[in-house]
Amino acid sequence: MLDAQVAKDVRMVGGVRAESTNMSFEAYDPYDREGTLIQSGIDSLDWLPAASFVYSVTQKTNARLGISQTLARPQLREIAPFLSSSNTLDLPVQGNKDLKITRIANADIRFEYFPTLKEVLAFSFFYKHFSEPIEEVIIPGGQSGILTYQNAVSAELIGLELEGKKKLDFLHPVLANFSVISNLTLGRSRVDRGPAAVRLGSRPLTYQSPYVVNLALDYGNDLSGTDVRLLYNVYGARLTTVGQQYIPDVYEQPRNVLDATVAQKLHEHFEVKMTAQNLLGADVVFIHRDSQEYIPSQSSDGTRVLTPGRRDPVTRRYDPGRTVTLTATYTY
Repeated sequence: MLDAQVAKDVRMVGGVRAESTNMSFEAYDPYDREGTLIQSGIDSLDWLPAASFVYSVTQKTNARLGISQTLARPQLREIAPFLSSSNTLDLPVQGNKDLKITRIANADIRFEYFPTLKEVLAFSFFYKHFSEPIEEVIIPGGQSGILTYQNAVSAELIGLELEGKKKLDFLHPVLANFSVISNLTLGRSRVDRGPAAVRLGSRPLTYQSPYVVNLALDYGNDLSGTDVRLLYNVYGARLTTVGQQYIPDVYEQPRNVLDATVAQKLHEHFEVKMTAQNLLGADVVFIHRDSQEYIPSQSSDGTRVLTPGRRDPVTRRYDPGRTVTLTATYTY
């Protein structure tokens, strides 16, 4: 890595990282190893360069440009070519021995303004190109289908991120320790299905929401050592599993999540923190989107007929529960 001041107001941080991947899977019947042996694996060496440039426009304003190469590896279970039960017990899972590593090219431009040391206003543009992205796919089989994993040909993601942090002392001096943090991310992704795809038209990349909203109210008192945060999050409906042939796609629905964190320093080196997650108790809901079904109806002469219609039936719903965590930290 190199960190250098390449000009009076321009700083560059660049370098390259080498990552070696060696994954192997082997299964067989102990009484007939040669006749039942199945194997899969990935053996790869990847060079991942990255560079960022920071231009100090003024003492309070920066412009940043970043480019990098990253990757996403499949899990061992995803390349294991045998049938197993899923964690949620709703669909059987079939690994794919031909699954490949996803390679991602990233680029982003960020403009940031710091009115004070504890305030910021920033917006960013980002672009990602995915080569052979790994996606969850439902293929025909069994009663409701089989969940497996496939590489799409490629995918692109472009987006905008807005971020702000503002202290509330401008409203009243008593609010000097309070601040509001907001973050909005808008994204648009498209996948190249490839010439062999059964379904035509474009679709978004799996697990990419069209929007993500984060809002936080912070309280920080340096004298008492107290920090409190109330965090709200919501994201747009996102494609989670791609349906094949007659099986419709599965989308996770938006859910409103409220978390709270309270941290208290009891000593210079000792802190206690309590975190409460999902205070609103929001369910996680998945639906079949754009599924075509025939709905019973009545014609003008009273005859009972079946007409094509669209329904979004819920395919899975569960309550993740509320989680409360208490931790103590001692630093020395």
